Amino acid sequence: MKIVIDIDELDRWNMVIDKVQNALNSGEDIEKIVVVASGRAIIPLVQGVNADLAQRLSILDELKVEIEACHNSLQKFNPTGNVPLKFVKVVPYGMLELVKRQNDGFAYIRP
Repeated sequence: MKIVIDIDELDRWNMVIDKVQNALNSGEDIEKIVVVASGRAIIPLVQGVNADLAQRLSILDELKVEIEACHNSLQKFNPTGNVPLKFVKVVPYGMLELVKRQNDGFAYIRP
């Protein structure tokens, strides 16, 4: 099973992290989970913004969950130009990344 999770709201990160951890602990055969962040949800993905959330996200990275950030959103909501956390992959367009993943057989989740 492959899952792509769409997040564009800053206040939903803890819920997304909990859902990912629940899925990984479910005993189901999960091949891959990708979280695609856009809009204000990219704010905690840059260095120096939220250490507590960055720690929780790094745990997902250790569990091989891919975390992707929309380049356009980084430009809009990261005016200081802070670099993304080391495990965050920047993709050109978050929306198109979601479409590509769905075309590749990922189940789409928007919590």
